[in-house]
Order: sequence, then structure tokens, then C-alpha cells
Amino acid sequence: MSTWSGATTTSRWLSPTAQRVSGTVEATDTVSDLALVRADRSGLPAATFQEGLPRIGELAVVIGSPLGFENTATSGIISGLHR
Repeated sequence: MSTWSGATTTSRWLSPTAQRVSGTVEATDTVSDLALVRADRSGLPAATFQEGLPRIGELAVVIGSPLGFENTATSGIISGLHR
């Protein structure tokens, strides 16, 4: 079951300020357990993403809440592509 199943609102702690921010769930994907949340606050910094495919040897960081776990993060080095 998805963490976001049936959710319409949520609130999360923001790091490093430790402020709680509420938001509205705009869209979900139950297969990947992801949600697009519109924060009820302005002035938040935008995430930046790399354009194109990663290259072998680059650092990869993933942050999320898979399978119901809270505040998980992992990192690694890209060792191969298209496997």
C-alpha cells in the first residue's frame, strides 16, 4: 500500500530550519510511492536536477519515504547504465 494512498493534505518538517510546513497532495504514483505536494508557503528554494543521463562515476543521492519508512536517504556512485 502506498504511503500516499487517499491522502489529500500532509505536513512535513523542513531541514535545516526544523519548521513544519503543510501542503496539498496534487498527484500521486502508487507504484513508485511518490507524491507531488504543493507547499502552503512561498519563498522555498527550488530543487535543481541534472539534465540528461548520469555518467559513470557520478555521485547519486536519493531522498524519500519508500514502503512507509520516514525520512530515508541513500547515496552511491553510478557504476553502470542501462542494466
